[in-house]
Amino acid sequence: MKNQTSFKIVDSNFQDNYGYYGGAIKFHVKHGNLATVTNSIFEHNTATHSGGAIYLHGDSKTGDKIVLSEVVALRNIAENGAGAGVMADSVLLDVFKGVFEANENQAGEN
Repeated sequence: MKNQTSFKIVDSNFQDNYGYYGGAIKFHVKHGNLATVTNSIFEHNTATHSGGAIYLHGDSKTGDKIVLSEVVALRNIAENGAGAGVMADSVLLDVFKGVFEANENQAGEN
């Protein structure tokens, strides 16, 4: 079934986490499914590669989709890759009422 919700995060706070891809969380959505993050805060997380707060991966050709609604990403760091706050890799991404401030990409990539 296309765009069936496969993963939800609601009313959560991710602070001072550390990871390789995605300082706080890494999503891998597949087979046309949907992941959602709603009313959540990501602050001072660090990825040694990409996606300081969140790393998203999927296949946009099959309709894989991530929805970020009322998400705040502050002071997150991607040390060696792209996406200081959020990195979306081959996935459809919708953002509603998001706040992304003071996130840093130390590698100098977009």
